[in-house]
Amino acid sequence: MPYPPELLAARRAILRTGLPITAGTGLEIAPLAWPTVGKDEGRIRYIDHFDTDALRRRYAGNPDVPVDRIAPVDALWGAQTLDQCLDGARVDYIIASHVAEHVPDLLTWLGECETVLAPGGELRLVLPDRRVSSDALRRETDIADILAAFVQRARRPQVREVLDFFLYDAPEVDRGVLYAEGRAAAAPRPRCNMWQAVSFAMQVRDTPDHYEDVHCWAFAPRGFARMMLALAENAMTRLACADFTDSAPPWFEFFVFLRPTDDRAALVASWRRMAEQARDPLPGSAEARAAERIAAMERALQDARARIAAMENSLSWRATKPLRALRRR
Repeated sequence: MPYPPELLAARRAILRTGLPITAGTGLEIAPLAWPTVGKDEGRIRYIDHFDTDALRRRYAGNPDVPVDRIAPVDALWGAQTLDQCLDGARVDYIIASHVAEHVPDLLTWLGECETVLAPGGELRLVLPDRRVSSDALRRETDIADILAAFVQRARRPQVREVLDFFLYDAPEVDRGVLYAEGRAAAAPRPRCNMWQAVSFAMQVRDTPDHYEDVHCWAFAPRGFARMMLALAENAMTRLACADFTDSAPPWFEFFVFLRPTDDRAALVASWRRMAEQARDPLPGSAEARAAERIAAMERALQDARARIAAMENSLSWRATKPLRALRRR
């Protein structure tokens, strides 16, 4: 997690606010080396797609990941369901930071999270904002993408998602510059060329047990809210938006807290509210400044039109109409 310690502490505080850490039971998915709740603080389990040794091998040599601090994985989620991982137990909260974008079948995954939550429990997500992250070159995920994975019951990233990731992911993007100057000025070349991307996709196609860990989905806050709204309106989720923290520097990510409910009206209203509150474009970004300049020009044009209309309706303008007609002749 390439954040300085003070920012890690701040985002950790956001995720922990209101959680029953000492009194309840929790689950954190893929905490890697930065668990939000420690084993010494409360009853919590850590779940990942890879076991502890596999994670240490995977990140060996990565300067951003302190391998010796990788949290011990209690159960593997992938081939088995989340309910099976917990042996039927229920938890008061689930934390998943930068996890949901990796999940091959997001709709089923959300359903599995909902299943293991105790009454009143919450699923707390942190998602990278596509507009100001390494996903900046990618198109935003829409509901058809999510439903296709659901129909396929994907348990690993599919060819389409692997291609999209390797063709458009920009791992060396400077998020600060991207925010300040815009995608065209800041985004570097994608991770792979076309033939390299195809080779990764062919490996997925030809090797049934191969798991290519990629960002399957790319979201911005408003797009995520609209996707969840569509699912809520069609009775495909019971998870309501309990709270939302929008993207803003220095985060370049957004926080969504979800809570199950059987109140359909409240469920739908919660996602409409998030869609309305999400800022697009982000305040202070290059896109926002361009939009502000366009809006200022439109206001100036409207003011000019109003002044012309007022002048044309004035008594002096009407009184001098014959003279203007004579001058034209």
